[in-house]
Amino acid sequence: MLSSSPWITPFRLTRSFRVGRSLLLGWALLTAPAAWAGDNTGLGPLSVTHFFPPALPYLSFIPEQTGITPTGKWRLHYQYAVSNTFINTEGTAMTPGAAPTFPTTGYRAYIDLEMTRHQVSLRYGLSERLEAGLDMAWVNLGGGNLDANIVGFEHLVGGANPLRSLQAQNGFDYYLMHNNVWLTSTSKPAHGMPQDPVLSLKWAVARQSEAFPAISLKLAYKIPAGSTATLASSGREDYGYYLLMTKQIGSLVAHIQGGFSVLAADHTHFASHVWSQTFAVEFPSGPETAWIFQIVSNSSLFNDDTRTISGAQSFISRPTDLFIFGHKYQGKTFSFDYGLIEDYNQYQNEADFTAFTSMGWTW
Repeated sequence: MLSSSPWITPFRLTRSFRVGRSLLLGWALLTAPAAWAGDNTGLGPLSVTHFFPPALPYLSFIPEQTGITPTGKWRLHYQYAVSNTFINTEGTAMTPGAAPTFPTTGYRAYIDLEMTRHQVSLRYGLSERLEAGLDMAWVNLGGGNLDANIVGFEHLVGGANPLRSLQAQNGFDYYLMHNNVWLTSTSKPAHGMPQDPVLSLKWAVARQSEAFPAISLKLAYKIPAGSTATLASSGREDYGYYLLMTKQIGSLVAHIQGGFSVLAADHTHFASHVWSQTFAVEFPSGPETAWIFQIVSNSSLFNDDTRTISGAQSFISRPTDLFIFGHKYQGKTFSFDYGLIEDYNQYQNEADFTAFTSMGWTW
């Protein structure tokens, strides 16, 4: 479905197309002919989450290798990411540092901020088929200094958001309202906020064969970091179920992953669960390196009532689409990757731009 908004690109994918795409790709991998089959499970997709600020307090699916850490081995992974978000559902200039006067119906947002995120992930091989995991992250929210670079890039590719020109650059404002109830209302930067830690258990169900992909199941459980909700923690438990599949097709390696996260949120304002799906393709550039192209789709964090509202106000509660591009190196004891994330639909329901880099150690 195309939008009449001038800064929205024509790549909008409908929900039915998303489902059909996933089923088609899954069928293609599961029935890949023996002539194209191999035993290589690749380096794995880029293990990066989305950076939509309202989603920070809740469990989000993070793609990862289908394979299991070897029995008795530890794997430590550190990731640094910086993202920039600008959302203005009203299409008019806002006063920096002051709460906007929003209409009283639907989701309304004025979010202008930059985020840096530090994540530490630990994995341990319990057995040949089981792996235990722990993810912890800390978030900083502020004005940042990327606005000028992003505006320049958007003009270069012809996808500029004209609403950015209405505001001063590098400001911090985070206002989100639903049906006249403030969900977030602050112009004060916040630093060193811990996100809720996540425990996980991954089970290798099946090895890759000539006809079928490698398959693993992952369970995730988010533990409240505290009893009080913050901009990065809900103070409640979430959990998720995810399916991971990998298949070698010729010299390429394809990954299809997805599942759903069950959210212990206020369901008056937020969805009870979020569906996620990832499709990634590795293009090997060496025996231990690969370029990775990845597409990620998530159902909306919000309820669907804004679909009855026309214009920009309806976009924030629609499903999201992200394109991720990066490079990955993985040796026996050390790994390194970097990449970029772009919200190519520009529907004001995701971070506009994210850059990340990661390092890992196995012992």
